[in-house]
Amino acid sequence: MIWHPLLLAVWVLDLLSLLLVLAAFRTAMRMALEEASPAVANRRIQREIAAETAADRARWAYALFAMANVALIIGITNVLPAIVPGAFCGTGVLQASGGSGQRALALRFVAIVFMFVGRVLEKLNRPRPDATLTRLNARMLLLCAPLLLLAVGDTFRAILRVDVGRPVDCCAVVYDQLRSLAETQSAAGIADSYWLWAFGCSSVMLLGCGIWSWKSRSCAWTRIGGGLSLVAWSWVAVAALTLAKVFSAHYYQVLHPRCLWCLFLPRCQFIGFVLCGLLVMVAWEGAAAGIAAMVAKHLPDLQQRAEERGRMAGLRLSLAAAAFLCLTGVPPIVWGVRYGVWIGG
Repeated sequence: MIWHPLLLAVWVLDLLSLLLVLAAFRTAMRMALEEASPAVANRRIQREIAAETAADRARWAYALFAMANVALIIGITNVLPAIVPGAFCGTGVLQASGGSGQRALALRFVAIVFMFVGRVLEKLNRPRPDATLTRLNARMLLLCAPLLLLAVGDTFRAILRVDVGRPVDCCAVVYDQLRSLAETQSAAGIADSYWLWAFGCSSVMLLGCGIWSWKSRSCAWTRIGGGLSLVAWSWVAVAALTLAKVFSAHYYQVLHPRCLWCLFLPRCQFIGFVLCGLLVMVAWEGAAAGIAAMVAKHLPDLQQRAEERGRMAGLRLSLAAAAFLCLTGVPPIVWGVRYGVWIGG
């Protein structure tokens, strides 16, 4: 058992977010099961108040859970490595948890994705509490509750299972997966140079689609928004892999690094928080663009608001992708100009 103030803060934030979601669960259940009828229409004001109350609780739950996730990442990368023998970064901490840490992080990711989707739908529906999205929002909240419960429970169990009495291998966990030097120069059987080309092409496509979506004022925006969502999520996958395989070398200053957790350490100026935050922002805004496109297509009464949200998503993810390109592209250029050689890739 590890009694650290940061981990206690994670538990408190998780518990508060779970209590808020459970408090809104009953209202969401009633709204999800209600059918359109004169009796329901007569209770319109009460329904709107109940929907707004549930939405406020879900909004605070999302904010608290997001704060808990950030605090947990800080704990895994910068607090627990000093407690777990042999751990240098988050890799060793997750190894000490016996695999339950990876599952907890995966569940937390799934939970916050569904909470984010519900948050986007709620913001689109806010001016029209009597619109179709009201019941859909209630169903999303009903889905988020069990996911959040599983994530919180798994996180508690994972922290309890962290073994501080047995040394871990940490870096050996990463490098023991490689059987030869050639495997360090490729990922998924594809050479690093091809991943660089894929990253460059996808970046151009993402920036082009994002700016086009932001500037678009035509009725064809719904097709642009749907395509932008697919491009954004594909770019995030390619960018994360290219960061781990190529760009991170200029922060580690070693050949062929394999571990992204070390980017969150002080020796890398905590750049991992910024880079991963930008990747998350692109993924989130890409999802928002896709959601807005579907709402604009199927709900004409919310079309204008959905298009405005989708255009803003295009602008935000374009700025986030541009910042990521600068932070990953400038260090190799500076290194090459300074020393006349390149690292990795």
